[in-house]
Amino acid sequence: MTSILITGGTGFIGYNLIKYLLSNTDYQIISLDKYRNHRITHSRVNYMVHDLRNPLDQTLINEMGDIEHIIHLAGATDAGESISNPSKYVLDNIIGTLNLLEYSRNNLIDLKKFIYFNTAEVYGPSRGTIFSEDQSYYAINPYAATKIGAQEMCLVYHRLYNIPVITTYTTNSFGPMQSDKKFIPLMIDRILSEQVVYVHADKSKRPMKRNYLHVDDVCGATLFLMKNGLPGAKYNITAKENIDNLKIVRIIASSLNKELKYELVFPRDSPLALPMLSGEKLRNLGWIPKKKFEESLREFVRWKVKK
Repeated sequence: MTSILITGGTGFIGYNLIKYLLSNTDYQIISLDKYRNHRITHSRVNYMVHDLRNPLDQTLINEMGDIEHIIHLAGATDAGESISNPSKYVLDNIIGTLNLLEYSRNNLIDLKKFIYFNTAEVYGPSRGTIFSEDQSYYAINPYAATKIGAQEMCLVYHRLYNIPVITTYTTNSFGPMQSDKKFIPLMIDRILSEQVVYVHADKSKRPMKRNYLHVDDVCGATLFLMKNGLPGAKYNITAKENIDNLKIVRIIASSLNKELKYELVFPRDSPLALPMLSGEKLRNLGWIPKKKFEESLREFVRWKVKK
């Protein structure tokens, strides 16, 4: 029986990944988190509490047993918050990743994959560029800088100690359990309460485009890479098409049967990046998203309203 360790399994992607793996595999799953919320009751899931700022102790290591795959999702993820509290991001993202790598190096002989979830934020603002995996990074906030630092530590452990690291860069995802602070859930709440929503546009008032992928497709890509990804390689997980923000809020308003009240605004210099990713490498390997954007967005709107 394959055993998989997921860090951050009670977070947005982690919660959905556990559900996805329960439906599509027979894996035994261990979720390692410092929080106790958003748990799934199932005989194949074992939740353990641990703060990765601290090394894993022997009691915990013995309890987890043999692990064949690690999906490292845990960490601090709010780019805006990182500007006011950089040290938290160093501890959660770099030190936390280092402690997980040390656990892997010293305890896991048969580890097959260590998938490190990075973020598109590391590339910096697109400014018309579609980023492939081999392009240089341009961090403009501490969150992105610490994710780059953690990634480089992962790659060093791959080169020095043969830890089978795969790095992924995820696009903007959406779906059940997502934070209400994120763009799509925030727009749902504001349109539902009949507020004016602000849509980012360029200087000529053309709505900006972003790339959105339903969380089930992120989970599908993760399982695909567990089976087909090459250690040491990097992969963007992204949808094929880019959708402008105005179209997104129009779909949401239509789904809610609400009048859309909006203003197009031009965002001046911001320490938050809106990068666009190329997904060609992963698609050439054989993975394609299964969810249609508009259909899955309307499905998520219905889920959120009923929540």
